[in-house]
Amino acid sequence: MSTESQLPVIRKGHPLAIPEILANVFRFLPTTALVRITYVNKMWRLEARQKLYQNRNEIIYNSLKWFLASLRINKGISSLLKSSVTKSLVQVTKFRLTFNINLNTELFAIRDELKDKFIAVEAIYDEKIDATIEANNLWWQDPGDTEKYNNFRRSEREVKNAQNKLEYAVKEFYDFEYFLMYYGKQIGMLK
Repeated sequence: MSTESQLPVIRKGHPLAIPEILANVFRFLPTTALVRITYVNKMWRLEARQKLYQNRNEIIYNSLKWFLASLRINKGISSLLKSSVTKSLVQVTKFRLTFNINLNTELFAIRDELKDKFIAVEAIYDEKIDATIEANNLWWQDPGDTEKYNNFRRSEREVKNAQNKLEYAVKEFYDFEYFLMYYGKQIGMLK
């Protein structure tokens, strides 16, 4: 009798379903650890590569975002940052080639995600302003009520926090838009 027939059939949800276990563990690992894990063995490589591919937009954006503000403000790359920026662009190119990714598609997907984030944060900001106006009106109807005053002050703080998040989302979106325009002109739209 062969040993294969003695092995149990491992079904989804079974404790020995190693790919599922790996996928759950890999979900919590940072990108750098996932890259290192691909060298362990074939099963780990497949699971780690799948997770890396799922996070491709985040990986590409995180490789680029550190210099986007400087690029927009200086209208180009300063000579001090040129080598570091080149390293980041090489990392993105290496990642793109590894997964056979169309970079234009991914960059436009990142832009769309940033735009959606900006729109969502703007909607939250508008809601917070409306809530603050309502809290202010309630407080002015009864200026001696400390609970209404505290509610108004809390609403003001929430508006300030929402405004900071909105400013950051706008900055991220415009920085990335400038990057797309700058490099679109430099390389004939990122081949």
